[in-house]
Amino acid sequence: MNKFYSILFTLFIVNANISSAQNSTLIKEVNDLIKSENEHLPKLNFQFLVDSVSINEESFNIFFNCRQSFTKNSLPADYVEMLPELLLRFAEKTQAKSVLLFAKDQSSQTYKTLNYFANHPETPIYKAPKNNEAHPDINAQTSNVVTRVFPGGTGSPIANGVLAGKTVWLSPGHGWHNTGSGFVTQRGTSNEIVEDFTTIESINNYLLYYLTNAGANVWSVRERDVNTNEIIVDNDVPSSGYSETGTWTVGSLAGYGGTYKVATASATENATAIYVPNVTQSGLYWVSVRCIAGSNRPTDVSYTIIHSGDTSVVKVNQEIHSDTWVYVGQFYFTAGTNNKIIQSNFSAEVGQAVIADAVRLGGGIGATLDCLNTGQPASGRARMDESARQYAIFQKYPTCTEDVSVRPKYAEYEATKGTSSELNNSVYVSFHTNGGGGTGTETYSYNGLGSGRPTITAGSTTLRDFIHNQIIADIRGGWKPTW
Repeated sequence: MNKFYSILFTLFIVNANISSAQNSTLIKEVNDLIKSENEHLPKLNFQFLVDSVSINEESFNIFFNCRQSFTKNSLPADYVEMLPELLLRFAEKTQAKSVLLFAKDQSSQTYKTLNYFANHPETPIYKAPKNNEAHPDINAQTSNVVTRVFPGGTGSPIANGVLAGKTVWLSPGHGWHNTGSGFVTQRGTSNEIVEDFTTIESINNYLLYYLTNAGANVWSVRERDVNTNEIIVDNDVPSSGYSETGTWTVGSLAGYGGTYKVATASATENATAIYVPNVTQSGLYWVSVRCIAGSNRPTDVSYTIIHSGDTSVVKVNQEIHSDTWVYVGQFYFTAGTNNKIIQSNFSAEVGQAVIADAVRLGGGIGATLDCLNTGQPASGRARMDESARQYAIFQKYPTCTEDVSVRPKYAEYEATKGTSSELNNSVYVSFHTNGGGGTGTETYSYNGLGSGRPTITAGSTTLRDFIHNQIIADIRGGWKPTW
């Protein structure tokens, strides 16, 4: 019997040594990965290192700087937010379902997840400004207003598929990002590619169309147009190609470029705003429109898009998504001034204020200064290749937030500018490749917008399978109980 216990004890010691050796190896791998990515991580004034790890079926737990303790709001949110994304690959490596990061709380001397210590700014809440247009507030009179969160209805280029009435927010992550010493990518070169660009290319060239063709209203936290040309026609600049017919007056609030114009909605068209872009290079362009929204606006404002001899009609709900570029479709435009967008005051909601402000073609080059480093020049790169922080500022997100946190915050903020139905039928999809450490493993996750939404993550599957088997299956099924 004593011999049996001796053998059992010996086996326990051997297994403990194996576990200790495994943990030591994992600690070194995690620290080596963090060090290798220091160029792309925000700068800290101390060394952030892993001292201990533990593994169970549910999670791979990583403990930082065990000899120190931290206070709430003492760690930079951008660093805290980027670490989980960087270290998520260790879930697959250790066969755990997730990765959790911990540090010690100074007041309680207990370990808390890193997000507890992050100095996150408050999420802004959108409050619609009150306009002084002499037009009555009228509740939406049309039955399919939901389809006009983006374009919908007869003649719309947006498909009426199985995802009709659903909104999908896409987060490709990363992109050119200003660290204080200029713009750099957030991931290095791995196998001659940079994740900052492959994620946005995958979304802009594939996933966005896939979901749109299934009927979804699709938003992105980065620019969707791969065309680096940009043409803006603004009511304040007649030379940009703007003209009017009928009666328009100047609006009561500030608009894009200075002002916006107002016509009264009529059952018979008697006023139009005409936008004639000077297209210098033939090609595909996403068209986006802008207005100052309000409850006294129609939900069925008609835009006729004449492009390369073809004509498309889209309808836009001007009660929502104020003061931001709302994409209405992608069209081929030939070079010259034969293309035009005609906005009509015809509406089923007679008496309300139709707003004409600005129309934009193309994605353009990043000209927005980084909000934390305004003394430095703009990136000068394709806007689609810039980070979500740059794009959020471009889209009038009001708070300067580091890039990782701004992605869901911007999505949440913009979604609250829409209808309650839109918010309650929204899903947020994050797409990454884990290219930073050279594994090439895809990582996808999604959750609904609003509080209490679950997050679902896939660590080793194809993008096609993830879309089919999880996202679309759940969206079609209603994703109970949150939808």
